[in-house]
Amino acid sequence: MRYSKGWVSLWIVLAVGLHAVPIVLRQRQNQTTWPWLTWAMYKDSRPAGPIVGERRRLSGITETGRPVTIDEDSVGLSKFVVNRVFVRPWLLGDTTAAPRLFAQLNQRRRDPLVEIRLSVETYTVTDSGTAVRKQTLSYEPDVTGAR
Repeated sequence: MRYSKGWVSLWIVLAVGLHAVPIVLRQRQNQTTWPWLTWAMYKDSRPAGPIVGERRRLSGITETGRPVTIDEDSVGLSKFVVNRVFVRPWLLGDTTAAPRLFAQLNQRRRDPLVEIRLSVETYTVTDSGTAVRKQTLSYEPDVTGAR
């Protein structure tokens, strides 16, 4: 038993020691052998270029004129589902996405919405600075027909 523990310990020390070989031998200038790298492990996980981020907000105006923030609790779905089913299609020009969202929101409201707005702020970070682009889409249902 003691003899096998010694061999296992020796193999563990050897495996860990082999990780140091590339450092000792200075394999190349840009070392790429894990776990000791000369730069961050995920440095090249994205191509170089601007970093783009978005902030999306849904809001609405009720029949009494009160502004409300629309979140996943008021829709009854997770924000990922709201984004996939309603927001992204609306941004891509789907003309049925906003009416479907409007119907989903007004299913159980005592003070129904008369307008919904989607505000998108796109932040772009480059070497020269930060740029912000704002876009607002709104939807008001056509109320010319009888209720």
